[in-house]
Amino acid sequence: MEIVCQATPTGAVNLGTAFGEIGPFELDPNTRMSVEKLIDSTAARIPVY
Repeated sequence: MEIVCQATPTGAVNLGTAFGEIGPFELDPNTRMSVEKLIDSTAARIPVY
């Protein structure tokens, strides 16, 4: 599995877009299914710190 994300800042000033990619890595079937469901959800917001 590989995860690719795109992030753009909110607010009036647009500072560009960042892209990130992690993987490939292997997950057990239950964890993989949970991650895929989260990613497929259009309402998912994942905070990044």
